Amino acid sequence: MRRLTSMVMVLALACLLPAVAGELDLDARLMGMGFTRVGVADGADAFLSNPAGLPFVRTFGTSDASPSSSVASATASVDEGADRWAVSWSGRSNVATQGWGAGTWASSSSYTRARGVAVGYGALLCLCADFTGGITLSHQSWQQRDMYPDQFGLDSENTWFDLGLMKRFTGDAQTWKVGLVANDVTDEFGGGVVFDFGASVELPNGLLIAADVNDITEEFDTTLNVGAEYPVPDSGAVLRAGLADEDFTAGAGYRWQNWEVGAAWLDLPGDDRAVVSFIGCF
Repeated sequence: MRRLTSMVMVLALACLLPAVAGELDLDARLMGMGFTRVGVADGADAFLSNPAGLPFVRTFGTSDASPSSSVASATASVDEGADRWAVSWSGRSNVATQGWGAGTWASSSSYTRARGVAVGYGALLCLCADFTGGITLSHQSWQQRDMYPDQFGLDSENTWFDLGLMKRFTGDAQTWKVGLVANDVTDEFGGGVVFDFGASVELPNGLLIAADVNDITEEFDTTLNVGAEYPVPDSGAVLRAGLADEDFTAGAGYRWQNWEVGAAWLDLPGDDRAVVSFIGCF
């Protein structure tokens, strides 16, 4: 039994990188849109979703007119099972040529607990072409629960780098973004570099549609995430929905001036997840 449990923990650690990069509960917006991140990356999660999106960070409310722009979020789980929380912030310069972000997160279940922190930086690589690049440094510790000293002996600390690229195409009617993220470029987890590709389009009515293909080289398992976000005109309400590798997600938020309170839900077989977020723009 002990040997089997240790094997399960090793496999869990081997899959930790895609889980951290792809389905971390950084905020309700990310979950509500099916964890589509690589081709969006314009919210508080940008530093970890795709650091190349940091120069394109967007806000809402009165801060839209500010010469600089940043957005922060605080998120906590409200479902049964693992306790999770995250705090994140991303911002860009006043001329939108570079951006910075940072965040921390933690989770605790009956078996394990994990804590992590990450910082990211992104900048324009070609001013005339809206082409950006970025880098993220992440560190996470993974520990056994003290209540199982005889079964688990696997504690781990990992530090890794991710690289991102993004190209934005702006027209009269809509805005397209395509992104690519290379996860764990130093192969800290021993599974090779994992590449994720994503794209998004924002239509004139504010509807945002996005799709990600995670692990396009099948180092672990290729998955498809799709999502959408729609700000209801003149109401302050924002509706979100998506599919995260065939699992349905849904979310909603209400915006007042520079603030949003939001919630999201992920339909998992036998173990749904739900979070609430408080988001502010500065």
